[in-house]
Amino acid sequence: MKIIYHVALFTLIVVFWVIFGLIDHYIVMPRFGENLIHCILIAAGFGLLNYCLFILFNKKYGKLESSYNHLRIESEVDELTGLLNRRAFDNLVGDLQMESPFSIIFSDIDNFRNFNNDYGHDIGDKVLTNVCKVVKESVRINDSVFRYGGEEIVILLRNCDEKSARSIAEKIRLNVMNMNNEPYPHITISVGVSTSVEDEKDIRQLVKSADNALLNAKKSGKNCVA
Repeated sequence: MKIIYHVALFTLIVVFWVIFGLIDHYIVMPRFGENLIHCILIAAGFGLLNYCLFILFNKKYGKLESSYNHLRIESEVDELTGLLNRRAFDNLVGDLQMESPFSIIFSDIDNFRNFNNDYGHDIGDKVLTNVCKVVKESVRINDSVFRYGGEEIVILLRNCDEKSARSIAEKIRLNVMNMNNEPYPHITISVGVSTSVEDEKDIRQLVKSADNALLNAKKSGKNCVA
């Protein structure tokens, strides 16, 4: 959107520049000559024209760009929980530069399908929203939290080694386990952690490793970090 905007603006300025030059050459110069006042007036007129053109163009297309950015942001936010969604995760991972150690945490609410069946999806949605809030409050300010799908929550931890990532994962697990869920049964989550290693460039493999670690946590009895 920004590229199209700037290309269109540049093209319009060039077109007006050419038209202004032709008018100056064939109409203005034969009458007034190449004196100093003529040059000053031409420069001032051309500058004023460019300024007006920029204001009009920005007023029209600036709103479109702002609206586009707003829609893009909305499309990357999960409506229920307020977390970033799977689309945002895929976009971020696709652009991520693996220049420093970072980790990925996959977490999943234990037995949540049974909880929804027992208490209904409305209650389940409220509990899921509360869990997401607890997870969001348990990570660092520069970490990104996503609702990956269903009751699965993914956290991207920048500049975070294995030890720190496991500590954060355990903090998340404990905070969710201690969350007040009355009058319903308390909630637990299983967590899988994966950390980049030196010279590792395949981000998709790192995501897969975190997912596999989550499966191992489930197989190990749930409510644990793997």
